[in-house]
Amino acid sequence: MVEKIAKLAQLNAKLQKINHFNSTLPILIQILKKTKPNHYLLQVGNKVLETKSYKELLPNTRYFALMNTTSNGGIMLSSLIAQPKLEYQTPATFSLSQLEEILEKKSLQEFKEQALEGIMGAKNKQEFMNFAYFLVGLQKKIFSFFIQDEEQKEFVQIKKKKNQLEFYALFSHLGPLRGKVYEFQQEIILDLYVMYQEIVSYLNQFQQQLSGVGLVRFFVESKIEPLFDFKEQLLDLKI
Repeated sequence: MVEKIAKLAQLNAKLQKINHFNSTLPILIQILKKTKPNHYLLQVGNKVLETKSYKELLPNTRYFALMNTTSNGGIMLSSLIAQPKLEYQTPATFSLSQLEEILEKKSLQEFKEQALEGIMGAKNKQEFMNFAYFLVGLQKKIFSFFIQDEEQKEFVQIKKKKNQLEFYALFSHLGPLRGKVYEFQQEIILDLYVMYQEIVSYLNQFQQQLSGVGLVRFFVESKIEPLFDFKEQLLDLKI
């Protein structure tokens, strides 16, 4: 079941090679500053542009958006959704090739012990909080980690149950998504929630790769939450 997440990460990486101005897919933009009412200076890839938005946007914030050109050659943004911010960085990072082997061989208890050692040896507050975030998630049977793909790091959370795997991912191009992989009547099914219909259209091209011999069902939601948010938890370091 973990290989489905690895495949999603590979499909996300393919989008790195797609033109930033491809109007059929969402893009990631950075709002640099507000220049005048309803006008913003933004960065898309290596380009800096000025555009108009009737939605109030926050400077120094990243957004996923659909981008189109107007009849007079201008840029129009629509369906803007702020990129979720990770306040704490999990200390666990794996390559795609390591992912399945490590998660299958190592127990949650082993990761808990490593997290506790990290807390005890933390050199500063941020490092302490990162290990604490990791540990509290593990206590809830939620494993948070990064997938390292060349220079890009993609954030993933998983929760394994009997014959089922729930997950959340924050990908640089596919955006936040949430899903469940499970077995039903000897068939592997993937339920996947994404932010845009355009992402559904993209992933539909690779449905067989995602499902194997099973079924993929897509759902579009504007708000996709992580499995575990440390801000809402009391710090409990029991192991």
